Amino acid sequence: MVLVKMKLKKLVLFLFGFLGGLFSVSGQVIQSVGSAQAAQVTVFITDDAQQADLHVFRVDYKKDSKGNRGHWYFQDALTYADVKVYFTDTAAAAELLIYFVDSPTQARWLNRKKKQLLEK
Repeated sequence: MVLVKMKLKKLVLFLFGFLGGLFSVSGQVIQSVGSAQAAQVTVFITDDAQQADLHVFRVDYKKDSKGNRGHWYFQDALTYADVKVYFTDTAAAAELLIYFVDSPTQARWLNRKKKQLLEK
């Protein structure tokens, strides 16, 4: 009986984890770090929208940062950040070029090959 309960408990935990992974959308909670070595991605902010890999809209609330679609919420605490980025001074030193937009509808990936850089 105890063995059956343990197996059932493992099955339930597995299903919650599996289904949670299927239906969850990773947010874009961003932490700016002080060095390239501490970052997961190096980023350069370009003034030319056509040069960017990603058009980013900065959201005010974490709940608005759902998905890898360019809606970024900047978090001060490292423990809550999905992605740690370092902002470089040159485009050549960056893995990802971004352009900040004024509207959430303008946020989008221009270079989809780089989308995986911000996935957990």
